[in-house]
Amino acid sequence: MTAEPAPKGVSPSFHLRDMTLTDAAAYARLITMLGYPTSPDAARSRIEAILPDPDYRTFVAEGDGKVCGLVGVRLGRIYELDERIAQVLVLVVDEGMQGKGIGTALLNCAEAWAQEQGAVGASLVSGDHRLGAHRFYERRGYDARGKVFRKQI
Repeated sequence: MTAEPAPKGVSPSFHLRDMTLTDAAAYARLITMLGYPTSPDAARSRIEAILPDPDYRTFVAEGDGKVCGLVGVRLGRIYELDERIAQVLVLVVDEGMQGKGIGTALLNCAEAWAQEQGAVGASLVSGDHRLGAHRFYERRGYDARGKVFRKQI
Protein backbone atom coordinates (compact mmCIF):
# COMPACT_ATOMS: atom_id res chain seq x y z
CA MET A 1 0.00 0.00 0.00
CA THR A 2 1.14 3.54 -0.56
CA ALA A 3 0.49 6.65 1.42
CA GLU A 4 -2.63 8.63 0.75
CA PRO A 5 -2.25 12.21 -0.46
CA ALA A 6 -0.70 14.35 2.23
CA PRO A 7 -2.91 16.90 3.99
CA LYS A 8 -2.82 20.41 2.53
CA GLY A 9 0.50 22.10 3.21
CA VAL A 10 2.28 18.84 4.09
CA SER A 11 4.75 17.27 1.69
CA PRO A 12 4.31 13.53 1.04
CA SER A 13 7.83 12.61 2.18
CA PHE A 14 7.01 9.05 3.24
CA HIS A 15 5.52 5.85 1.88
CA LEU A 16 3.79 2.91 3.55
CA ARG A 17 4.73 -0.74 3.24
CA ASP A 18 4.36 -4.03 5.08
CA MET A 19 6.66 -4.56 8.03
CA THR A 20 9.44 -7.13 7.59
CA LEU A 21 11.92 -8.80 9.93
CA THR A 22 14.53 -6.27 8.85
CA ASP A 23 12.46 -3.62 10.66
CA ALA A 24 13.14 -5.12 14.11
CA ALA A 25 15.49 -2.35 15.30
CA ALA A 26 13.10 0.37 14.12
CA TYR A 27 10.17 -1.47 15.71
CA ALA A 28 12.08 -1.66 19.01
CA ARG A 29 12.90 2.07 18.84
CA LEU A 30 9.29 3.08 18.14
CA ILE A 31 7.73 0.77 20.73
CA THR A 32 10.24 2.06 23.28
CA MET A 33 9.31 5.63 22.31
CA LEU A 34 5.69 4.69 23.03
CA GLY A 35 6.71 3.76 26.58
CA TYR A 36 7.33 0.01 26.29
CA PRO A 37 11.11 -0.60 26.41
CA THR A 38 11.92 -3.28 23.83
CA SER A 39 15.22 -4.68 22.58
CA PRO A 40 15.78 -5.43 18.89
CA ASP A 41 15.97 -9.16 19.75
CA ALA A 42 12.60 -9.05 21.52
CA ALA A 43 11.17 -7.07 18.61
CA ARG A 44 12.43 -9.64 16.12
CA SER A 45 10.88 -12.46 18.15
CA ARG A 46 7.52 -10.67 18.25
CA ILE A 47 7.63 -9.91 14.53
CA GLU A 48 8.44 -13.56 13.75
CA ALA A 49 5.34 -14.61 15.71
CA ILE A 50 3.00 -12.00 14.22
CA LEU A 51 3.94 -11.86 10.53
CA PRO A 52 2.75 -15.36 9.54
CA ASP A 53 -0.66 -14.92 11.23
CA PRO A 54 -3.24 -13.98 8.55
CA ASP A 55 -5.42 -12.17 11.10
CA TYR A 56 -2.65 -9.64 11.79
CA ARG A 57 -1.18 -6.97 9.52
CA THR A 58 1.54 -4.47 10.30
CA PHE A 59 2.39 -1.47 8.13
CA VAL A 60 5.34 0.87 8.52
CA ALA A 61 5.86 4.40 7.27
CA GLU A 62 9.25 5.03 5.76
CA GLY A 63 10.74 8.41 5.01
CA ASP A 64 14.26 9.16 3.82
CA GLY A 65 15.07 5.44 4.12
CA LYS A 66 14.14 5.36 7.81
CA VAL A 67 11.08 3.76 9.45
CA CYS A 68 9.25 6.62 11.15
CA GLY A 69 5.96 5.02 12.17
CA LEU A 70 4.00 1.80 12.38
CA VAL A 71 0.50 0.49 12.83
CA GLY A 72 -0.55 -3.02 13.78
CA VAL A 73 -4.08 -4.32 13.36
CA ARG A 74 -5.79 -7.62 14.18
CA LEU A 75 -9.04 -9.05 12.87
CA GLY A 76 -11.38 -10.69 15.31
CA ARG A 77 -14.92 -11.34 16.35
CA ILE A 78 -16.99 -9.94 19.15
CA TYR A 79 -20.04 -11.48 20.73
CA GLU A 80 -22.52 -8.76 19.81
CA LEU A 81 -21.91 -8.77 16.02
CA ASP A 82 -21.96 -11.40 13.29
CA GLU A 83 -19.25 -9.65 11.28
CA ARG A 84 -15.58 -9.35 12.06
CA ILE A 85 -14.05 -6.22 13.54
CA ALA A 86 -10.53 -4.85 13.53
CA GLN A 87 -8.56 -3.94 16.61
CA VAL A 88 -5.79 -1.42 16.16
CA LEU A 89 -3.17 -2.81 18.52
CA VAL A 90 -0.44 -0.23 18.04
CA LEU A 91 -0.01 3.10 16.28
CA VAL A 92 3.15 5.10 16.81
CA VAL A 93 4.91 7.83 14.86
CA ASP A 94 8.42 9.03 15.65
CA GLU A 95 8.11 12.13 17.82
CA GLY A 96 10.15 14.16 15.31
CA MET A 97 7.84 13.20 12.46
CA GLN A 98 4.45 13.83 14.07
CA GLY A 99 2.12 16.35 12.44
CA LYS A 100 3.07 15.34 8.89
CA GLY A 101 0.07 13.10 8.15
CA ILE A 102 1.92 9.86 8.86
CA GLY A 103 -0.37 8.69 11.67
CA THR A 104 -3.45 9.44 9.60
CA ALA A 105 -2.04 7.58 6.60
CA LEU A 106 -1.10 4.57 8.74
CA LEU A 107 -4.52 4.45 10.41
CA ASN A 108 -6.29 4.81 7.05
CA CYS A 109 -4.15 1.99 5.64
CA ALA A 110 -4.98 -0.32 8.55
CA GLU A 111 -8.69 0.48 8.28
CA ALA A 112 -8.68 -0.09 4.50
CA TRP A 113 -6.99 -3.48 4.92
CA ALA A 114 -9.47 -4.46 7.63
CA GLN A 115 -12.40 -3.42 5.46
CA GLU A 116 -11.01 -5.47 2.55
CA GLN A 117 -11.01 -8.45 4.93
CA GLY A 118 -14.69 -7.92 5.75
CA ALA A 119 -14.37 -6.01 9.02
CA VAL A 120 -17.29 -3.68 9.73
CA GLY A 121 -15.64 -1.56 12.41
CA ALA A 122 -12.46 -0.85 14.29
CA SER A 123 -11.60 -0.37 17.93
CA LEU A 124 -8.50 0.49 19.91
CA VAL A 125 -7.25 1.09 23.42
CA SER A 126 -5.43 4.26 24.41
CA GLY A 127 -4.08 5.02 27.86
CA ASP A 128 -5.77 7.69 29.97
CA HIS A 129 -2.57 9.79 29.90
CA ARG A 130 -2.45 10.01 26.06
CA LEU A 131 -4.71 13.03 25.66
CA GLY A 132 -3.17 14.09 22.35
CA ALA A 133 -3.75 10.61 20.95
CA HIS A 134 -7.37 10.73 22.13
CA ARG A 135 -7.93 13.97 20.19
CA PHE A 136 -6.23 12.41 17.15
CA TYR A 137 -8.55 9.38 17.23
CA GLU A 138 -11.67 11.47 17.84
CA ARG A 139 -10.85 13.63 14.78
CA ARG A 140 -10.76 10.40 12.79
CA GLY A 141 -14.20 9.24 13.88
CA TYR A 142 -13.40 7.11 16.93
CA ASP A 143 -15.40 7.69 20.08
CA ALA A 144 -14.69 6.62 23.64
CA ARG A 145 -16.98 3.84 24.78
CA GLY A 146 -15.85 2.70 28.17
CA LYS A 147 -12.88 1.89 30.27
CA VAL A 148 -10.28 -0.83 29.82
CA PHE A 149 -9.61 -3.12 32.76
CA ARG A 150 -6.50 -5.29 32.74
CA LYS A 151 -5.23 -8.03 35.03
CA GLN A 152 -1.98 -9.96 34.85
CA ILE A 153 -2.68 -13.74 34.77
